[in-house]
Formats: sequence, C-alpha cells, structure tokens
Amino acid sequence: MRPMIALGLAVMMTAGVAAQTATVDSAVRQGIQQTWDGFVAALSQKDAAAIASAWTIDADHGGIVPDAQLRNGRAEIEAMWVAGLPGLPARVRHVTLRAVRLLRPDVALVDGTVESGPATSAGGLKMPTGREPFFAVMVKEGSRWLINATRMGAVVRDTQ
Repeated sequence: MRPMIALGLAVMMTAGVAAQTATVDSAVRQGIQQTWDGFVAALSQKDAAAIASAWTIDADHGGIVPDAQLRNGRAEIEAMWVAGLPGLPARVRHVTLRAVRLLRPDVALVDGTVESGPATSAGGLKMPTGREPFFAVMVKEGSRWLINATRMGAVVRDTQ
C-alpha cells in the first residue's frame, strides 16, 4: 500500500512541476537560464565578483543543511566565494532548471540542480560527479534576472 501512495505522490508532484514549468514563457526561462549559465562560467574562471553579480545587492544565500550559514547581501556572498574559490577544484559544471514558476512577471521561484563533473583535488583525491539541488527566488531587474535568495541542498555524489 505504501509504495502505491508514494508512487501516486510522485506522479502528482511531477505533474505539478510540469504544469508550473509549462506556463512560463520561453523568454523568461531563457533569461533565468542565462543568469545560471553566467554563474557557472564565472565559477569556472574563479571570479568571485562575477559570481556574486548573479545576486541582487540585498540578496541572501544559504543552505538547507544543519548549521548552514546565511550570507546577507552581495558583499557577503562575494566574500564567501573569495574565501572558497582557491580550494575549489576545476570541474565541468552545469545548472539544470527543473521548475520555474512566476509569482509576478518580475518574480520567479526556481527549483534546479547544479551538476558537477568528476575532479581531482589539490591533494590528489579523486572526486566523483555530484548534484546539488537548490531553490531560488529570482527577480527581474531591467532586462536581467538576478537571484534574490538561494537555498542549497546537500550534494549527492555518484558512487560509481
């Protein structure tokens, strides 16, 4: 009985995500994807200022994991990246948008995943591919979609 309930919930959730995503204009979705693509490009260049420019001035960024620190404002977000980028190994990354829902024409809720390819750490440790889910509130400022709030989930690493 429980597997049937779980399957039913999964089907309903998938249908809900598809419905939310299907109602968003392709230009909106493309604009949001461009912001995340710029984030990935800046990350690969280890450019903290360019990474932080994806967020609004008054944005916040944190995790949905125990003891995650909340960064308030673009300056704190940039400082986080300045501190963390030197130890970040080079790897191919991509952001997949799973669902986009507009609350207003200039406010979107975004569910996505940051996907990371395999890497080798500075100490020679082999790092498997991984996926990090996120939830973001994005706002349109001028012609650009910016992140106003992000919550990152725990990284799921492939074991193969």
